[in-house]
Amino acid sequence: MTQLHSVDKPSKSFQMGSTLVDNQSIYIIAEMACAHDGDYEKAKQLVDIACDAKVNAVQFQLFHAPENMVGHHSIYSLLEKIEFNRKQWADLVSYARTKNIDVFACAYDMPSLELSIELKVDGIKFNSADLNNFEMIECVAKSGIPFTLGTGASRMDEIGQAISVALNVGGDKLVLMHGMQSFPTSLEQANIRKIQSFSATFDALIGYADHTDGENSFALDIDLLAQGMGACVFEKHYTVDRSQKGTDYQAALNPDELSEYVRKIRKASVALGSSSVKPFDEEEIKYRTFQKKQLVAAHDLQQG
Repeated sequence: MTQLHSVDKPSKSFQMGSTLVDNQSIYIIAEMACAHDGDYEKAKQLVDIACDAKVNAVQFQLFHAPENMVGHHSIYSLLEKIEFNRKQWADLVSYARTKNIDVFACAYDMPSLELSIELKVDGIKFNSADLNNFEMIECVAKSGIPFTLGTGASRMDEIGQAISVALNVGGDKLVLMHGMQSFPTSLEQANIRKIQSFSATFDALIGYADHTDGENSFALDIDLLAQGMGACVFEKHYTVDRSQKGTDYQAALNPDELSEYVRKIRKASVALGSSSVKPFDEEEIKYRTFQKKQLVAAHDLQQG
């Protein structure tokens, strides 16, 4: 058995699926959530849409209704209706693998987390609901799989404690995800400047999980603000057709919108460039030669 060692702080650079994630990189997760409405073929269609949009990863939501709530809860019957079984999840992960796309799993309970680890997904997501679920945090930290921690409506001390629990068992491959889900979240609740506060306080990689109304055209642009604040991981809901108003449609983008969103994020990444100080490139040398002032004589000078 591999011996686990505690670490001092979260890693600022690690491999997540096929991508090295750090402060200069961009990693986009297409959040399927429950947009499949319990239809396995629709879930496969959503995987295809994520691939066509050229995201880094597709994210599934794994849950087992009895592990999450009592039977008389108002949405229990809905969860039972749209819940996939172990074989279906295994087949979906295998299908995504054939498309050369990373697979994330949002695990809502311990059985779902254990299944996600068994399926060797590329990353695991915890909603802020499990920020104080230390059993699950320790489990994913020990697995060595990179994971994201939702921070919505959480105090700074709660976030810090969750990070400490992970670090104590060597789980340093984590990303703090700013954002909250209000079905949908208003712009006034976005508070994107929090990204800078999280980065300064916890010295960790920060991501942004947007839940802006999909009908708001700004839903395609708001992540650019988060990018400018230093976010490097982006999670975006999407669906086959938002007008059908299926499960989790409120903050979801349509397929064409998801593709446009990805293009904008990638272009912004090029424009942001690097914060590292490097030798001048060819264009900078050309600009410097043209632009910089220099001393010249206003008239002929005698030698000496």
